[in-house]
Amino acid sequence: MIKALSANLDEIETAALVSYAYISYDLDQYSSAIETHICVSIAL
Repeated sequence: MIKALSANLDEIETAALVSYAYISYDLDQYSSAIETHICVSIAL
């Protein structure tokens, strides 16, 4: 019972880390796109 529970917690933790990595990657892409847009706007 306890072993099954800890295995589930490991899976949940892994899923949380993976989704966090995807979210932070998306935010990085988004913010760099905004920076590029701002730089282009200033250049124009």
